[in-house]
Amino acid sequence: MSAKSSQVDPISLKRGPQNSPRIDVLLATYNGETFLAEQLDSLFVQTWTNFRVLVNDDGSIDDTLNILDRYATEYPGKLLWERNPKRMGPCNNFAALMRRSTADYIAFCDQDDVWRSDKLARCMERLMQVEMQCGSDIPILIYTDMKIASSDGTILSQSHWRRAGVRPEKARFRNLLAQNLVTGCTMIANRALIDLAIPVPVDDVMMHDYWSALIAAAFGVLQPLRDQTVTYRQHRHNVVGAGGGLSWIQRLRRLRSDPELEMWLTAAALQAEAFLKVFGTRLDEADRKALVSMTTLPKESWQRRNINLLRHGIRRTGKLNHLQFLLRL
Repeated sequence: MSAKSSQVDPISLKRGPQNSPRIDVLLATYNGETFLAEQLDSLFVQTWTNFRVLVNDDGSIDDTLNILDRYATEYPGKLLWERNPKRMGPCNNFAALMRRSTADYIAFCDQDDVWRSDKLARCMERLMQVEMQCGSDIPILIYTDMKIASSDGTILSQSHWRRAGVRPEKARFRNLLAQNLVTGCTMIANRALIDLAIPVPVDDVMMHDYWSALIAAAFGVLQPLRDQTVTYRQHRHNVVGAGGGLSWIQRLRRLRSDPELEMWLTAAALQAEAFLKVFGTRLDEADRKALVSMTTLPKESWQRRNINLLRHGIRRTGKLNHLQFLLRL
């Protein structure tokens, strides 16, 4: 049953927190003492005030737990943290937080970034507009651009999307098979998407945000918002980097030897198999055939790889970006 008639007008959300739906901000921590306090400070000045922060710590041995305890005391009921009984890794940790959440909306959060003060408000305004058009029973994922910063906070790029040469507005399910455009720390999703996404098959997916993006693109609404709502900090302890920004010399060297791409192909094939297993019967014929072709990509010659990508419309969104991808293959 569509929930269009029961939606809150996005304009009315600005009148006060009493009218605002609750968001669970899901934060996975591990030895994050260097940047965690700055990230938490940016959360607790959000203009959207009806949220709580659910934290799973993955066995930190630095000052992370003391920082979490201090903020939980300063903001009672707003930050709830638990410590995992054993090390889980980032994808498992976020998947556990998705199961733990009970809110109608969730936002992923990394421990080392900085959020713009209106991040939640801007994303929720767009999400609620989409829900009014499509209904809250449709999986919806809103995601944004971000700035890239060095470890000391120096801005390296004003736009990750421009730096990486991608065009998110063109992204459909088959585009996402070639490239994930959704950075988890920029996204917000509704309960319909989360209910479809869990349990996340963590042994087979590349990351929780990639899995969520594929579901939204296949069965609901995946919509970019051209705001830089996050300052994404790049440092030597990043689990996943922001990519892009390679020199032409580095790009040419990758054409000769690219073990990173081979690893990506293997992981993408495994993820495609998992998606096919869970959702194969629900996909339309063209998307299902494209997904099947992804499962065999690592075993094929480069000629067959390019032919199958072309045949099934599996392409990256930027023309130059896609050409580089084909040459790397």
